[in-house]
Amino acid sequence: MTEDLLPDNRTILEEALAVATDPLPVVSGTIEGARGYRYARPLNASVAPWLVYEYGLGPISEYFATVEDLIDLGRAWQRIRGTPAALKTALGWIGYGAPVVEDQVTGRRRWHLYQIGMGALPGADESRKLADAEHLASISDPARSEMFRGYHGYDVRAMVWGGKRFGDALLGDSSGVRINGGSVKWSHGRSHAVEVAGAVTDWAYFGWDDALADTVTASGTWSDTLSWDTPMLYWDGTAAEAAVKTWLILQRQAHLVFRDGNGAAIGYARVIRVATDNSSAALAPSVIYQVRTGFGDGDGKTAASVGVIYDLITRDGVKPAKSWLVPSEVVPASGVDVGSGAFAHTFQRTVRETVTLTLTIS
Repeated sequence: MTEDLLPDNRTILEEALAVATDPLPVVSGTIEGARGYRYARPLNASVAPWLVYEYGLGPISEYFATVEDLIDLGRAWQRIRGTPAALKTALGWIGYGAPVVEDQVTGRRRWHLYQIGMGALPGADESRKLADAEHLASISDPARSEMFRGYHGYDVRAMVWGGKRFGDALLGDSSGVRINGGSVKWSHGRSHAVEVAGAVTDWAYFGWDDALADTVTASGTWSDTLSWDTPMLYWDGTAAEAAVKTWLILQRQAHLVFRDGNGAAIGYARVIRVATDNSSAALAPSVIYQVRTGFGDGDGKTAASVGVIYDLITRDGVKPAKSWLVPSEVVPASGVDVGSGAFAHTFQRTVRETVTLTLTIS
């Protein structure tokens, strides 16, 4: 092979020098032995870091347990970078199994934005997982595109004039909150159903008077505090004591109080929706309360129980009808506590909790 590279007028000395200085016989064995190193499994430890560098897989290396998986799956991802498939593939590495990518609606000025229906809540390590999701999206999407929002369980979109109803949309923006100093808004929500058995020791506080009971029609009588259209109420008394007691407690402002394992209050959520529990109203006073926490309410704190408390008194300077109160905003020992039930839960920064509590009072 070396002789073929010499000119036709070569001399014997030139031929001898070419043979003497030819490195091929020395290195050919090593070169042949290195063939296929990158495809060998397991990978040679001295070769693997250079392959990761060659394929540009450093930014995703922390998401794989072995370097073999990093190279095999990372190379496949590199081939489709800049597509929705690459986004879904990358998010799958951190547990998002079925994300849905939504481009900005047609006609919007910021046409390059997109959002993702994540398909799952962030889990216990919320801050880390959402930071990873934002990072993977930024290196998987097209250079001209930008992720601006991720959501699951709570999705309220910006108002589009003529295309959205007031109350079902927000003016100027979509729901969500940014964390970790990132640019992506996260909007998550989940629902809980809780049953609590409560007790009222002083019904007179709510307006019920047993001393004036009408033993013919019921155990209670007409009161000036009752509305004329109260269900099951007659001129000469009440036909269903539970129905009237239910009506009486519904006239009081209620909060759900979340407490930790030591019984200390984490926060108080103002009730936004009430209803009567018709299935059990004939037997005992029973109502259904619903609250929805805001983004960041109780962030990082773990509740062990939830209960109902009436007529809280707030300190001076606290905004009236505030949806979430921390203990320092409430006058100590104020309010009437009627009982609580188990509620093991950790509050998170990007998750709004909807709690529907059924309270049955003995």
